[in-house]
Amino acid sequence: FGVRSVTAKEPVTPDTVFEAASMSKPVFAMLALQLVDAGQLDLDRPLPADDPAAAVPDQPEKRLVTPRMLLSHTAGYPNWRPGGEEGEGPLPLLFHPGARFGYSGEGIFLLQRHVERSTGQPLDALAQRRLFGPLGLQHSGFGWTPELGALQASGHRRDGTAQPRSAYQHPNAAYTLYTTAGDYARLLVEMLRAERGEPALLSPAAAREMLRHQVAV
Repeated sequence: FGVRSVTAKEPVTPDTVFEAASMSKPVFAMLALQLVDAGQLDLDRPLPADDPAAAVPDQPEKRLVTPRMLLSHTAGYPNWRPGGEEGEGPLPLLFHPGARFGYSGEGIFLLQRHVERSTGQPLDALAQRRLFGPLGLQHSGFGWTPELGALQASGHRRDGTAQPRSAYQHPNAAYTLYTTAGDYARLLVEMLRAERGEPALLSPAAAREMLRHQVAV
């Protein structure tokens, strides 16, 4: 339904690539839960205090932050630090870890960097090996490529004019996923299969943990 661009008027097809934006986060959560299944990540073990990703000066509470808190947005980090996302400046905690909900792209990105350090693989390669490849997703990636760009849709503003397309080449688990409607649906179907106890890339226990309520809002 619709067109890839309000300028060119090319129709959307099943292979049209969209910017998933913050719908990137649950896909990264699936990847994180796969690592839990593999014994490579503990949801409730605090991140190493000396991890350079935890750039929080003079806040010993940072030693309490766990992957579960980061995935459920309860760690206490802001959405993005001053100066723009992926900045190198201090990343302060705004409240005590685990105290309440506070939406945070920074928290997701922090966990991404921890996963990359612990596995020795960049996010896009890890996702391709563990998720996209096994599921046969041919038009999905956490970083822009010319191949994805050739199929990419352009958004449009409320007044109907075209939005410039992004080309994020530095993968960020919080917002840089490119995918098609069919590929994303396949990820959701895989989650449902795991929840029902059918053969899937996630264990039933991991799927239940991902889908259950983690915090009251």
